[in-house]
Amino acid sequence: MSKIKLVFGVLLAVLLIEGPAQASVLVSYNLTFTGSSPSDQGSGTLVLSLPSFPDNNTINFTSLPNSIFSSLTATIGTLPTFNLADANIAFGGVQGTSSSSIDVAMTESTTGLATDTPYLAIFNSAANAGTFQINEVNQSGTFPSGTYTIGSPFIAAVPEPSTWAMMLLGFIGLGFLAYRRRNQSSAFIAA
Repeated sequence: MSKIKLVFGVLLAVLLIEGPAQASVLVSYNLTFTGSSPSDQGSGTLVLSLPSFPDNNTINFTSLPNSIFSSLTATIGTLPTFNLADANIAFGGVQGTSSSSIDVAMTESTTGLATDTPYLAIFNSAANAGTFQINEVNQSGTFPSGTYTIGSPFIAAVPEPSTWAMMLLGFIGLGFLAYRRRNQSSAFIAA
């Protein structure tokens, strides 16, 4: 019984320290890549972790890598899928002025990539649009390139630690109730 009280006490302390839950929001933007040939066509998803869903107010994004940028996934032509995260971005930035306007500029880091491995660079030239280019490590020549456009945002909520703690506390409470009922029914049957 004292172990259960200790677990409840620890979870209650976590809840009190965390304060009210403030869930960040994963905001996703669909990207469409267009070029002069079928090998230059593709799609992708840019995911940003924002404190709230963008509205008509100004959004101030900072340089990447940072806590706002979550990931960029892109498939162009027959090339392998590009999965960019903080760890494999050489430089970049994300900027926006409203829910319908976002600018992106980043290039994938070539650190650790083998010769002839393709890497992705995208650059904004206008809000919600820009150019992309695929290069290969230590190679020169013509590789897929063209323009990209950014679609409307959509969301998926991310629970905060305090939300997880409350859920865990609920599961422990249900387990405790089931444990007590089982013990009470065993005592009743034995009597």
